[in-house]
Amino acid sequence: KIIREVGKTPPSKARGSIIIKKLSAKSYLLSVASNSPLTKFTITAKKYKNKTLTFKGTTNAKGGTTVKVAVNLLGYSRTLKF
Repeated sequence: KIIREVGKTPPSKARGSIIIKKLSAKSYLLSVASNSPLTKFTITAKKYKNKTLTFKGTTNAKGGTTVKVAVNLLGYSRTLKF
């Protein structure tokens, strides 16, 4: 019986942050940093009277990754889920 894979952080203890960086007029980079390597994540961005945006990916071996988007997420409420 496998209780936990070696090197994996249980989803209940996974923590992370999102940093948004402007690359150009219409290009932004979402940097995800977490304590959970090789884990699937979902970023949800919500704004009143706008469509909910969803971005999915997987963290690398160090627990981080980047996602390039064409939407300025200023004013959006962002949630990172593992």
